[in-house]
Amino acid sequence: MRDPTPVTPTFVQSRVSQALQMYVGPRRPHSVAMVAEETGIDPRTVGKYAYNEATPTLQKFLALGELLGAKFVSHVLESIGMAVRPLDDSDSCSLTINAKASKLTAAIAEHLIDGRICSQELEEQRAIARDLRAALDAFLRDAD
Repeated sequence: MRDPTPVTPTFVQSRVSQALQMYVGPRRPHSVAMVAEETGIDPRTVGKYAYNEATPTLQKFLALGELLGAKFVSHVLESIGMAVRPLDDSDSCSLTINAKASKLTAAIAEHLIDGRICSQELEEQRAIARDLRAALDAFLRDAD
């Protein structure tokens, strides 16, 4: 459920701090030194995030999320009514197919603006279709 508190920089800093304190520090799954080493974030900075003294940039938050996992990210996001889960291989493949099919559809629509498809546009569509076919073949091969 969404927390009615406005999403301010202070609020975000607090949510990240709370989440980090669940995973990083003494008697926690990860030490500050290990998080710093794995993410490339200075250990003092990791400590500042954990003790509500600084807020990570998006890049650093994503690095923390990649290391600490979906539950860490979900703890931060639950305040706005959202959560995440790790993608499994089938999710990734389905998303790839969707993206490639959308790219082909968009190319066809763009090429039809003038009412006809020239040979260069047709070749572009075929290249995109081949890429889509390869993704579909991989998807179906994994299902067999």
